[in-house]
Amino acid sequence: MWVALKFESLVDQHSRNEVSCTLATKEWCSLYWDAIQLLKKYRIFISSESVRALIRTYSYMGLAEEAIQCFDRMSKFDCEPDAHAYNTILKVVLKKDLFVLPFLLYNVMLSSNSLPDDHTYTLLIGGFCKIGNFNAALEMLDDMSKRGVLPDVKTYTAIIYGLCQWKKVDEAFRLFNTMKENGCLPTLRCYNVLIDGFRKNGRTDEVLSLLSLLRIDGFALNLQSYCSLINSFIHAKRYSDAYVWYTKMFKRGIVPDVTLYAIMIRGLSEEGRVGEAAKMLDEMIGMGLVPDAYCYIALIKGFCDIGRLDQARSLQLEVSKDEQFHNAYTYTILICGMCRNGMVGEAREIFNQMEKLGCLPSVVTFSALMHGLCKARRIEEAHLLLHEMEIGRSPSLFFRLSQGSNRVFDSVSLQKKVEQMCEAGEVLNAYKLLK
Repeated sequence: MWVALKFESLVDQHSRNEVSCTLATKEWCSLYWDAIQLLKKYRIFISSESVRALIRTYSYMGLAEEAIQCFDRMSKFDCEPDAHAYNTILKVVLKKDLFVLPFLLYNVMLSSNSLPDDHTYTLLIGGFCKIGNFNAALEMLDDMSKRGVLPDVKTYTAIIYGLCQWKKVDEAFRLFNTMKENGCLPTLRCYNVLIDGFRKNGRTDEVLSLLSLLRIDGFALNLQSYCSLINSFIHAKRYSDAYVWYTKMFKRGIVPDVTLYAIMIRGLSEEGRVGEAAKMLDEMIGMGLVPDAYCYIALIKGFCDIGRLDQARSLQLEVSKDEQFHNAYTYTILICGMCRNGMVGEAREIFNQMEKLGCLPSVVTFSALMHGLCKARRIEEAHLLLHEMEIGRSPSLFFRLSQGSNRVFDSVSLQKKVEQMCEAGEVLNAYKLLK
């Protein structure tokens, strides 16, 4: 606990993570608060880093409300949050996808004595990119330069990643070149982000061009690079190229992980080589790897596509014994396969089973079964299923906010209310309102 109170003396990330792991029980957190209150009682100085240790711990435990409450209470201990404290709380709220709150916290930060650092800007830029507001992200990139904070490769990578996620790969590549022109050298991670972006957009030729640039800059392909490249070939249905690069990877001594096995199993299944895909599943289990849902989904879909529905159902029943594989997509594939082959009754049984197991059907699941029922001329059943889908939606944020004396009816009013709360130091209340 004494080490946690002297958190600023810990210079490396590993030591700080060790402190968070040690404190990560409610009993220790409670004792830590008692210690801070005791220091306050005897007028002993409490640093921002001492409180940040607790904020990080709550974040590590997944207790966002407690982390924000901890940040809120800093002023009561005459403890001014520094850039590190702001960055920690920004991470907490960004993980919850509450994008209004981080930018309001940034404004509060600017009006205080805490100056944003490169990490602050990288976090906020990543937040803007996640919601597709790239103009704001680029404005913040300019703003950080004006304030004397130079963007590093992590900052550029955050924008490049965001652009790729929103399928703006050409803009991402232009920014990548701008970064290099500004003397900021790319990392292998930056290359992998860009390669994966082009891969997701089916731009296999550009992926290969980037591999050449990657080598010129002195990098060697790692597992993530191979995953993106092989996945790109499979998306383009260039299966033979995928297997060639998979073999090259093995010769280089790189061991495939679960992600790459899932990609290869999907490729083999799509090509109709389901038997080989099943052997690959056995191979990865033999290597001590635990297949994830994507591996089984690919194989189940492969069996469905070639009409081997009994094997698909058998595999689905086998994996459904494990709760982590209660996956809506797995059931949807089976329902689609059954309906396509006129087995609507069996499809309905599978649908009922997934609901009993607490696996919520997606819109695609409902649509697949409704389509099957309509084809079988069971129109009334399809209509009832549509009604079931409509009433299954959860109440919206609007319903909660439009009740009571201090009502909020639109996003502008909501933002204003949250802004007022942040300015008043009520960050926790703002978080609860947005949650």
